Amino acid sequence: MGASAKSHFELVAPLSPEALVARCRAKGLRMGPTRCAVARVVAGTEGRFDFAQVFAGARAIDPGISRGTIYLSLRRFQFAGLIRGPARNAAPQPSGTQHV
Repeated sequence: MGASAKSHFELVAPLSPEALVARCRAKGLRMGPTRCAVARVVAGTEGRFDFAQVFAGARAIDPGISRGTIYLSLRRFQFAGLIRGPARNAAPQPSGTQHV
């Protein structure tokens, strides 16, 4: 993936903001005001979305929200099976021969 390539996410199933928050809670996620803001933005998108879209939408709701909070919220939603996105936890593949 090049430096200009965007990582896209998408909801597994269409959900209202309230339904997404409820599902997050049912999966054991703590849903404070900032994570709820991220959930509102995610649920309000149609189709695929990227981090920049979520960042802009969440900042419109809560100007003090950080990039880290948004990133961690998206990861938690992904691990809970509520959104699909890029696999960032895969181990890097070796390129060529590795020497010990």
